[in-house]
Amino acid sequence: MKEMNRREFLTLTGAAVVALSLAGCGGAPSAPTPPDDIRVQQALDALNQFRRDKGLTELVYEKELEELTDLLISPFVKEGKPVVVATKFENDVKVKEAEIKQALFNKGYPIYDRHFTAGLGPEGTDKLETLKYPTDEVQKQNWLTYMSGGINMAVDNPRCFAMSVRSASFRWRNTRTSNIPQFVPEVGDLLGQSKNYGPMSPGLDFAFGFTDESYLEKAMKRGWLLGDENQTTPAIFSRTTEYNFEVQLEPIRGLKIQLTANRTDNRTNQIQFMYDYMPTSRNGSFTMTTCAIATALRGASAKDGYNSDAYNKFLEYIPQVAQRLEGQYKNMRYPNAGFLKGSSYAGQPYNAENGGVNQASSDVMIPAFLAAYTGKDPAKITTSPFPSLAQILPNWRVTYDGLIKIGNLSKIFRSLTLTHAYQCTYSVGSFSSYLNWVDAGAGDYGFTLDELTQRPVPSSPYNISSVSITERFAPLLGLSATLYNNLTLNAEYRDSRTLTLNSDAGQLVEASQKAVTVGAGYKIANFNTILKLKGSQKGISNDLTLNADFSFQNNQALIRKMQEGTSQATSGTRSIAINVTASYVLSKRITLSAFFDHQINKPLISSSAYPTANSNYGISVNLSLAQ
Repeated sequence: MKEMNRREFLTLTGAAVVALSLAGCGGAPSAPTPPDDIRVQQALDALNQFRRDKGLTELVYEKELEELTDLLISPFVKEGKPVVVATKFENDVKVKEAEIKQALFNKGYPIYDRHFTAGLGPEGTDKLETLKYPTDEVQKQNWLTYMSGGINMAVDNPRCFAMSVRSASFRWRNTRTSNIPQFVPEVGDLLGQSKNYGPMSPGLDFAFGFTDESYLEKAMKRGWLLGDENQTTPAIFSRTTEYNFEVQLEPIRGLKIQLTANRTDNRTNQIQFMYDYMPTSRNGSFTMTTCAIATALRGASAKDGYNSDAYNKFLEYIPQVAQRLEGQYKNMRYPNAGFLKGSSYAGQPYNAENGGVNQASSDVMIPAFLAAYTGKDPAKITTSPFPSLAQILPNWRVTYDGLIKIGNLSKIFRSLTLTHAYQCTYSVGSFSSYLNWVDAGAGDYGFTLDELTQRPVPSSPYNISSVSITERFAPLLGLSATLYNNLTLNAEYRDSRTLTLNSDAGQLVEASQKAVTVGAGYKIANFNTILKLKGSQKGISNDLTLNADFSFQNNQALIRKMQEGTSQATSGTRSIAINVTASYVLSKRITLSAFFDHQINKPLISSSAYPTANSNYGISVNLSLAQ
């Protein structure tokens, strides 16, 4: 039988598995034998019509392959297109699975998919792929087109791309806690409710956790709280909101993509309810996945003063963001509350001459920082230090093991996998709030008191000292391979950086790390037979496992001072490491190991450290007493 080159073994229609091959491949074709079943011919004609429209070579029928099995799949042809009864097909395959596998293997078609359903040979191989036959009428046309080799389903058909989603999950967690002191009513017997202070105190909303800070006003009006100003223990309301998304994709065979996204917002408000204007102290933390790949993989050198395009844009965006915030305050009025109550400013329109937006504040610097390093427009970036759920961007991990299908690689490698991963998070490590902040009635927009001028200045309630963007290519590109002789090879390049903005000090710290790792491993099974040792235990493989790794790593930290306009390196190390290990299974309970480590460290700044070289070597005996 001639070599089959492209998508030749196609289960289509008729009373048996049908084999087709490309006309004109492998030399001059012999005259094709017409199928015995008219339905097979009709399906073949429909396929060839598609192939002619796409400029592809036509398929011909091969009776020899049909004789491999008499599997009945009960399809029928409707309007010249094959329609498959999936349930009947699956049931028959289960019955005939072993027989089909053996017959195809004997004919030289190795089965590499765990679940055989019949299939088609991918281009350049003589193996079989699994096909999933659609039962939805809308997908019949797409299935036939794909069978004809005419369309890349993942690219040309959005519906079929949606079918590449293997799994998807979403988790939402909302945790609330309340701690309110000076509560007067006694705890009742039924759900903690008491009738001595009005209808059901503290209320079913409190009992089932459906309260927020507004509960304090209701409790004060009903006389449930003592309100003693000599007791200053605040009411504490804590809330944690977490969103997690995960999607598994496989747009083409062997290409697996994992998308993950997370947003975690922790807030704690402490309210001094015993005072008239209820001063509130806010603190918490925030983390969200984002994407800063637009400015990634950019180095900085002392030759040009550690120049950075992203940092230059950051400085350029600061006045633009400040102007946006000024526009937000333009139509506001100074509130008649807090430190402004009864003052000459209360109720008057906002005037920047009294005190405008401070360009050195976190309200301005954080949006400019995010816009510059994530590659976004400063005119559209959110001005909130806590971006909403709509601003979340996924991280990803990609693996591809289809390289082994190229050429003769499958004869050399047992497995060959490419790996790429990207992780990026934006974090507000911790924040507090201004006790004298007064709400302007427009969300987080309000005013604080400037201690020097004693005038109100625009500000959010949050006192955020630092935020950071942590980005990792883990790895940017990785390759792992296993040969048929049990030799394993791996190589990867990793790149990471951490950008920390300290708005109070007017500084930006950039810490970067670049690393290349190359490794190899080899397992010698039953090493006792090579040493010609006797007395090996039954059921124990006396394997000798060898591993060697080489790595080169470059770490660097820079500090950029905005007011001084300087950038300088604060630390850095260039490291080379060699690691060799050997492990020998002497018996069921005893394993012998030997290791050698050698590391060379060279500081990038001679004043911070000295060059060092460290070597470690030794042997170890692992004794297992487990039954």
